[in-house]
Amino acid sequence: MKYLNNKKGVSLIIVIFAILLFSGLAWTLMSMQSGEFESNMRNFESEKALYLAESGAQWGVSQYSLNTAWRTTSAAACSQVSDWVLHTMGAGQYRVCCRNPNAAEPGEAVIEAEGYAPSYVSYLAKRKVKLSMITGGLSRAAQVRYLFDWSGSFFNLPLIFGDIGVTDRPADSGDGYEGSGNAVHNESSDVNTSPLRPPGSGKRELFSDDSGFPVINMVKIETQYAGNIYTPPRGAELTDIQAAGGKSTLTFDAAGDIFNVTQQSQFVGQALRNTTMGSWQSGSWGVIEEVLSVNSCRLTGTVIWEDKDANPDARGDRVCLVPKISTIAIAGSGGNWNSNPRRTYQITFDCQVPFTVGNVLRNFSSEARNSRVKEWDYRDWGEITGVSSTVSPPVTTISVELDSLAGTAPGWQVDDWVGEAKEFSGSNSNAVWFIRGDMLYNLRGGGANCNQSSFTAEGDIGLMGSGGITIKAHVKNSANPTLPNLASENGSIYSDSFYLPLTRVFQGIVYTYNGNVTFDSINGTSVFGYNVTFSGFVNLNYNCPINLFKWDKYVSGEGFYGGQSSFSWSEEE
Repeated sequence: MKYLNNKKGVSLIIVIFAILLFSGLAWTLMSMQSGEFESNMRNFESEKALYLAESGAQWGVSQYSLNTAWRTTSAAACSQVSDWVLHTMGAGQYRVCCRNPNAAEPGEAVIEAEGYAPSYVSYLAKRKVKLSMITGGLSRAAQVRYLFDWSGSFFNLPLIFGDIGVTDRPADSGDGYEGSGNAVHNESSDVNTSPLRPPGSGKRELFSDDSGFPVINMVKIETQYAGNIYTPPRGAELTDIQAAGGKSTLTFDAAGDIFNVTQQSQFVGQALRNTTMGSWQSGSWGVIEEVLSVNSCRLTGTVIWEDKDANPDARGDRVCLVPKISTIAIAGSGGNWNSNPRRTYQITFDCQVPFTVGNVLRNFSSEARNSRVKEWDYRDWGEITGVSSTVSPPVTTISVELDSLAGTAPGWQVDDWVGEAKEFSGSNSNAVWFIRGDMLYNLRGGGANCNQSSFTAEGDIGLMGSGGITIKAHVKNSANPTLPNLASENGSIYSDSFYLPLTRVFQGIVYTYNGNVTFDSINGTSVFGYNVTFSGFVNLNYNCPINLFKWDKYVSGEGFYGGQSSFSWSEEE
């Protein structure tokens, strides 16, 4: 019995030791897991804080874009709690300070944004973003983001009174100044001397980047200043985009009218164009594979467009239906346009499209097929003179007056993509227009005078015909701000006025950020664009010695803001 009791004592000791051993192992494992969990939580909170800081910076840039004088403090440091604006989001909080730069900082303003997760008062992680802002200036007769080519102007002598700024990126031989037409740019190391200096007065500068190029605020012009808005037929705003299986599924706002018919299958095979992207080009349109609902469809491929969630101003890209020609035939001939006979074409589409009589039909396929050098070639557009449609079968028939040149081979063809553009003619004064697509000012029937008017388009802008036009912007002290004469963010601006020099008069700014500006002749104040090409007679007067042409007061920063020159962030514990 004594032996058995001893064995029980040893067993008890072994059991107690095993319990202690496993308890220690369990405690160690739990400590390791707890530490790893805590580390992951810190990383997760840190990423949330960075996201919040970047959201705050984005909000600050938005405020700065609306008013470049905006500051949360007049000092050169954000040292007081009152210097900051605190906002709460689902993931935590951010605070933003906009101040003047100190002596060691570049730019006109500095935006600091701090993100806190989970809250400003009690945070686990804090991240900081700092931006230096440079205000894009409008105090130039011309500013060009890529190539400024005046080699086709009369006697190679444009008269430009005022400063000129052209971006000449390092190691890029394709940009800069071109005055000789020999495709060798910036031959001189000094742009203030021959042969690159356009005649006139003022500085002729070279920049290494576009940080000082003003950025247009399209939303501000549309929502705050435009008194007239044009939307192409069957247009809508993109609210959501999903990609799967090599296809893009699009959803549009309920106010759109793209598929608001009973027979939605009629739109299969037609195209959707993203007008916010500007010109008709690769990537700005897609073919409809299936209509899913009154405001949703799937495309045959993928597109990289922006919906409301992807856009900082909470506005999705705009799209509109672009149908393809089903049948086309010459139905008669009429008067003349600039000595060229008009021909009436009868065109049908296998879908219902509410085209507008008096607007322009533009053939995108004809432009691309013939590699047009000039935008708005007379062979590629015509006036819509009649529209009729049937529900069953769904067919739209329109009459279009085209230049007789359009009838020459290869001409317009079946399956060409065509779209409507807003047409203007005659005088349009005291009007601020925002066009959600293309616009054409048709001057083939005579001239136009637009006093205190402004035309901003998401797509291309064309001025065609031998008639003259004068556009005078709003003055600064009027009820409306000084808005541009002609403006776009991504579209191109083309003017065909070689016939009568000095008859295209722009008392204000002609502007596009990503598009080209091409003028056969111009008598204006200020031109900004990606590529700017001048031919014919050129006269720009931002700082003209002749009082008669002092139009500087019609150019201001309303509707524009500067781009950011630098972006850096640093983490603080």
